[in-house]
Amino acid sequence: MLRTRTLAAAIVFALLSGAECAAQVIEAVPRTPLQSAPRPNLGARAEHAVYGEIVAMNGTLLTVRLRSGRALRVDASEAARRGTYSAPMFLGKLVAAEGSLGAGGVLYAIRVTRLSRIDQTPADR
Repeated sequence: MLRTRTLAAAIVFALLSGAECAAQVIEAVPRTPLQSAPRPNLGARAEHAVYGEIVAMNGTLLTVRLRSGRALRVDASEAARRGTYSAPMFLGKLVAAEGSLGAGGVLYAIRVTRLSRIDQTPADR
């Protein structure tokens, strides 16, 4: 009986320690990482359109792996504000993002939509 309690206590400790570590990692991620970066003027027409797979997410900040293999950060906060953001988004989903390039090569999207296929989309622009 003592062994069972000790094992149960060890499992609970391990689970709590893992949750504690996860909470620390989540707290270490900035909530609004691109607010200080100068944003381009986001009109109704998108200058750029890219297609790829979501490989990382933090709220409306996405990292999209383009067909070329290059990773592109996409700030979709404006698309979410405008209601042109296909939610929910998940890791591994294919997306089309349209917007303007800003500081540091970030695409400030005015529209983000999920795709079922990427092989019939036009070239990135």
